[in-house]
Amino acid sequence: MRGTHLTATGQAGSFLILSESGVAAGTRRIEAVTGVNALHHVRALRGELDEGLKVLKARPGELAGKVKKLFEEIKTLGKEKEQLAAKLASGQGRDLMAGVEDVGGVKVLCAKVDAPNVKALREAMDDLRSKLASGVIAIAAEQDGGKVSLIVAVSKDLLGRFTAPALIKEAAAAVGGSGGGRPDMAQAGGTNPAGIDAAFAAVKAQVAE
Repeated sequence: MRGTHLTATGQAGSFLILSESGVAAGTRRIEAVTGVNALHHVRALRGELDEGLKVLKARPGELAGKVKKLFEEIKTLGKEKEQLAAKLASGQGRDLMAGVEDVGGVKVLCAKVDAPNVKALREAMDDLRSKLASGVIAIAAEQDGGKVSLIVAVSKDLLGRFTAPALIKEAAAAVGGSGGGRPDMAQAGGTNPAGIDAAFAAVKAQVAE
């Protein structure tokens, strides 16, 4: 009803505010529907409410409590998933150590791991670093959406010869991405899972130089 002048507010009929926001200093905007449009809007909201009650098998007055409980359950399941991912990554670490190679007198471990997210991949790297006192480690994992996460670590005794950001630069390019980080550990992301083997080959080639 912007620009409409009424002789009495009763002419607007029902008045339902939809939103309120700031458009400039000291100026607020209110959007609303009136009359029959307000009635249609209320009916639409009631329809959504009824559908929500049906989906959650709740009675009127129980919806908020049901939704809150559902979110708490989802949050708990998320934490349990992260804990399971960490345990899985740790278990992989023991098996992956069999893949350590000698590259020019340097112990190098390159491995593809199962990690649902970057946090799990970092935990896998921490586990491997605790097992390999001296060496270079490169691990990668495919993520949802055809993405790749890659982490490279260099033990402190080798930092005079290699740095993780330098090693990961070519490796990241192989998986279609880029990255960086600290001298002892760097992280990269990419969009080409097919390039993981090439990424590992790039790390080994640089260590062998």
